[in-house]
Amino acid sequence: MAATTYGMLARDAVAAALGAGAGANWISLHNGDPGATGANEVTSIPRKQTTFAAPVDGEALGSMVAMDVGPNTDFTHYGRWTASTGGTFHSGTVLPGSGEHYSAAGQYFVTPKTAQGATAA
Repeated sequence: MAATTYGMLARDAVAAALGAGAGANWISLHNGDPGATGANEVTSIPRKQTTFAAPVDGEALGSMVAMDVGPNTDFTHYGRWTASTGGTFHSGTVLPGSGEHYSAAGQYFVTPKTAQGATAA
């Protein structure tokens, strides 16, 4: 089966739907793969809200959020939710490297991104 190539307008439309259009503007941190349900959320870290910009070149960036991390906290992924508590889980993304460990309280900065590639199988 041949791959389908998408034009930039289509890629931007999909990125917009997956970004702000998804309504999943609340960011969470997870200490394991969140899977399809938002599992492994570090509930001691409050979710923070992001705002997605209009997509450019098939990519929509959210505003950077500062996550307030307590001491002795590990996390490997961030997730996107539709509410500050509860809500519907949208997606999870692995963090760079092998994740993070905070031995003292601090902040971890997340800039969420959604992208639509040029081809699909």
